[in-house]
Amino acid sequence: MSRKNSTAVGIGAAISGAAIAAFIGMGTAYADTPDIIPSVPNGSEDLPWQNIDTGGFSELFGGTGSVQGVTDAQDDTTLAAEPNSDAAAFSSNVITFEDGIDHPITDIVYALDPSAFQFQDSPGIDAVGEGFGGAYLVPDDSLGYLATYLDYFLLSPTGLGDLLGPIGEILLGSSF
Repeated sequence: MSRKNSTAVGIGAAISGAAIAAFIGMGTAYADTPDIIPSVPNGSEDLPWQNIDTGGFSELFGGTGSVQGVTDAQDDTTLAAEPNSDAAAFSSNVITFEDGIDHPITDIVYALDPSAFQFQDSPGIDAVGEGFGGAYLVPDDSLGYLATYLDYFLLSPTGLGDLLGPIGEILLGSSF
């Protein structure tokens, strides 16, 4: 082997090593400075989904970005297109429900299984009763859907949510 070939191989190896080191360094550069990359919602308490669909199903069961978001947006569109539909009343009722009515079953299920829910932020919903900084819980699995369904369709219209809310708080170890 000539000296010319061995020098070329050595220089090629050195350049390759330098390139790999530079790529690894660039890969961790953004991880060290998270403020460079904008925060992307992921349904967590710190980065809730930012729901832009203001229909009732999307606000109650999960909207933009959530697991059920596309289906709920389609359901909202279908409901609004029905003649004599009460889509606006349904949406208004969901806003009232999410803003301040106790959600005792949802709270208990969330305490036992936090993975049953994700967090969502929707325009017009302050969710002051939830205590999650304006975000509120939307279901992410069947247990979450059951809890949300029971709170909204059973406890809320009958007034049992107000009755069971303090009991749920006591079970969860906080005062009401």
